[in-house]
Amino acid sequence: MASSSFGKKLKRMFKKSKSSKKTIKGREDAAADEMYFSCSESFDDAGEEAKGINRRFSFGNNKKKELANVQPDESKGLKELHNIVVTSEQKEMLKKVIAKDPKLFDSNGHMEESRVLSGRSLEIFERISSRNGGPIKEEDFDPQVFVRHSRVAIENNPTKTIEEQIEYMRNQLECIRDWRGRLGADSALRDYEKIPNQKEYFDLWPLHIHGNDAYGHLIFVEKIAEVDVDYLKTIMTVEEALHVRMVCHEAIAELKKRQSEVLDKVVYKHIWVMDLADIKWSSFTHDVRDALHKILKMCIEQYSDTLYRIIMINTPVIFRMVYKGASLVIKPATRKKVRMLGPTKHPATYEAFRKLGVTRENAPPCAGGTNKGVDILDLVQMYSKEFKR
Repeated sequence: MASSSFGKKLKRMFKKSKSSKKTIKGREDAAADEMYFSCSESFDDAGEEAKGINRRFSFGNNKKKELANVQPDESKGLKELHNIVVTSEQKEMLKKVIAKDPKLFDSNGHMEESRVLSGRSLEIFERISSRNGGPIKEEDFDPQVFVRHSRVAIENNPTKTIEEQIEYMRNQLECIRDWRGRLGADSALRDYEKIPNQKEYFDLWPLHIHGNDAYGHLIFVEKIAEVDVDYLKTIMTVEEALHVRMVCHEAIAELKKRQSEVLDKVVYKHIWVMDLADIKWSSFTHDVRDALHKILKMCIEQYSDTLYRIIMINTPVIFRMVYKGASLVIKPATRKKVRMLGPTKHPATYEAFRKLGVTRENAPPCAGGTNKGVDILDLVQMYSKEFKR
């Protein structure tokens, strides 16, 4: 059995259901294909889109942030992120999502990520966490990491025996523990200023958090054309850039925990949106492709099962070639979450978000929405200031 302190932490993650009905089995990966354009489908306007991306791919034009004047704890946008409100419109949209894919939800309207472990995933969890004195120690991890990986062990190895799944999970956790220890992940938010060239990274690789879908998944957006890779590679290695990127994911994880408290259910997944507007072939240099591959690999390996959807908008035909290479490091379960959409102004682009339960007020502009988003640096600074108190 897991230790009592660890068990208490785990119980706080999930609210006990008042209903004793057996939950309906299902996974988010079974979502209907019509929600998005398939990665294998061609775009009706692909030719027109290819002609429309001739604008110059600019570098180094981002205005430097005046960090000394930032007061993130007083930001209206940050307050709205933490005081998440589910509107009546979103509730109605969620009903439609549930009606469309009822197998993804239990009788309480909860997806798998919001449920307590059961069946084989619970057995894997208990056997891993009860190995006192073994290589995996409970205190080395957030309880949520154990929960996620108990599910990932099955998802990534559906035909393997439970012993093989446990061994897979143990190896994954050892790698994560070593990686987090090497980069100082547990104190990264508090001490982010100590990371070399972090200011330059945030200036040259802007990232924003927008609204949430009807279930509560936050929307994380980056516009690839705004990334100044040419200059970044002159001041830091890809590994150093990933170190700063890790801080961003730690901030997102912290935000999701706080939003879960407001939502009264665990929501540990998010929607990652890449806006590919203004991209042309010359933009996809080896350095750009290498950086994107390694970021994706880090997300999959170090933050397993935290991606609900990966959505690419304004997707040029050439990007499918880049994705083909990147997909080699992606497990089949994750590949099912990837969707490529056409131009922002195409009606089907926002329609894909609407079917996910995203209102225009929560959708980013690149998806046809009106949510301006919050710079992730503001979020990092807010948590840093808070954790130093």
